[in-house]
Amino acid sequence: MYREYDKATAYSAMIFEGLKYSTAYVGKFRKCAQAFKDHMSRSNILPTRGALLSWMEENRGAWSKEDRQAYGKLLAVLTHASESGSSLESLGKALDRSPSIERLSSWSRQLVDSFADGMNYGESHGKSARMHCSRFFLFMEQCGVMDPSGISPQLAKRFVLESANPSATSRNACNSSVRLMLGCFSERGLAPRQAWIAMGYANDIPMLDVLMPSEIDGAGFAGFRKPRGGPLEESAYSSAKSRHIELHAQLAYSGSVKMRNSRVLKWLDDFMEINGLPYSPEMGLAWLELLRGKCGFCRHKEAIAVVLGINSIMSSGALPAKALRRNGAKCELPAWSGNLLQKYVDLRKREDLSESAICMIKNSCSRFLGYLDSIGIEDASLVTPGVVRGFQIQDKHATIEGKNAYTFRIRGFIRHLSEIGLAPCDLAMSFACDSAPRTKIVEVLSEEQIDFLYEYRSKASSPEELRNSAMIMLGLKMGLRESDISNLKFTDISWSGSQISFIQQKTGEFLKLPLLVEAGNSMFRYIHEGRPPSPSPFVFISHRAPYQRLDPSAGNRAIGKALQGAGHAAGFHITRRTFASRMLGAGNRADAVAEALGHKNSSSLRKYIGVNERMLRKCAIGLDGIEYGGGFPQ
Repeated sequence: MYREYDKATAYSAMIFEGLKYSTAYVGKFRKCAQAFKDHMSRSNILPTRGALLSWMEENRGAWSKEDRQAYGKLLAVLTHASESGSSLESLGKALDRSPSIERLSSWSRQLVDSFADGMNYGESHGKSARMHCSRFFLFMEQCGVMDPSGISPQLAKRFVLESANPSATSRNACNSSVRLMLGCFSERGLAPRQAWIAMGYANDIPMLDVLMPSEIDGAGFAGFRKPRGGPLEESAYSSAKSRHIELHAQLAYSGSVKMRNSRVLKWLDDFMEINGLPYSPEMGLAWLELLRGKCGFCRHKEAIAVVLGINSIMSSGALPAKALRRNGAKCELPAWSGNLLQKYVDLRKREDLSESAICMIKNSCSRFLGYLDSIGIEDASLVTPGVVRGFQIQDKHATIEGKNAYTFRIRGFIRHLSEIGLAPCDLAMSFACDSAPRTKIVEVLSEEQIDFLYEYRSKASSPEELRNSAMIMLGLKMGLRESDISNLKFTDISWSGSQISFIQQKTGEFLKLPLLVEAGNSMFRYIHEGRPPSPSPFVFISHRAPYQRLDPSAGNRAIGKALQGAGHAAGFHITRRTFASRMLGAGNRADAVAEALGHKNSSSLRKYIGVNERMLRKCAIGLDGIEYGGGFPQ
């Protein structure tokens, strides 16, 4: 049954030896031929080219590169045997080491010649292009492709991953020639456009994996393949893309940002075209999850901004205020605990707490309630000190201060439950801190450092230096918090009345202060000489598009640059502490200082008393009556 097959494979091995193939390669060919014969015997099938192709497809993933090459030679032997009627006389010529283009079938050779001739290459360039494209079609023929319309993006990806090249330069040259050829054929309608798109990522393997996900990853997109609105939805996506580009142009984003956005949109469009997917907000979010871990952090961050921007435009017609916010609960809570937490949060919101404080309460309490759910507790009255101890042991934080901050908020939540009779009355005492409260000596700016700041202001010339000087003067001369400075609006300033008034972000209390000359002049100079032209209502904005309100940490960066080389290690809040200590040192009453700082009472000023050494000397007590007499008490 397999006599002709044995003769063909044995004769082929002899020809390989005559052509100076290595002993290891010839041994690999004999081993592969025997393995296929064993497969035919078990399956009771004939040695045909189709049977070998089917078997190769089933086992390709388990074979090494050398095995695949050996089976490719075996496929050539069977193909020649089937085409020449098992005539072995011409087999040697069929298996010699002739150029790739001479080993092509007539249909693929004509295509390669038509492409190379149409490009008007020079002699050397044309020869290289023919060689590269011939290697591609030889690979396609080994995969069973007998027509250019059968070249799929998956086969193009396999060619990129499995083709052997002596160097990266030769690999890139080969991929470029093949992509150019597929582009020409797709324009003429001979080859699928998707294969040409896939070859465009031949030198970017991670993105090639994202464009054509594995069966496991691709299974998650099966539900998106059905039309979700047809041409109407495609038009909505196209309009959203155009609007996305238009809004970025209006906000004066830099060319590099626009370039990155265009690159992400190209990835997304190519992914949808290769996989036959229409766009929907849900599909975009699933694509972001597919990108996670398969591309760099920066690439993924760029993709998040673009996809969320497209989704926001499709829903509201505007870009989101922030690309990504993760201020929600850390875990999904059951109904009983989720309702308790929501009622507590609503109660705290009525106390005019800031958004960040409410977010901290949610995250802290969600940790504890999630732990209760994990151990099967569904009633706050069943929580015992032992349960609290178990939670605190497993609740890990990067720092002790962070864990104490979370514990403080959980304790407040439990105290509230105790007050309304849903938890034991003394349960809040079970939440212990990892360290005792500490009192720090207040740090203020020295006279040398203050001189450093004034010198920085006098030399300021660039827009950023003018902005830093204005912010520092507001903190040093008026005691404003960093958050209030970044939130300051033009409507908060009365230039004619030399006043400034605003709602404090930390306390929610209204504060009205006289605008001192040094702070006002610095701010006026920044507005007229350094502030970028922008319709933003905020005084201090970023100096890079889209010119939005500064984040609160800008003050720390400002004073860090101003005191560079002066030994400064504290943050911007040191200007407020310096303002308070200097007011007390000048003899101002404590209630007046508290009013200038926006405090409700003067109790918070006690920590500033120890800063003024000159006034502390007036409080010194003599040692009369307790003089030291020498020796030790018996």
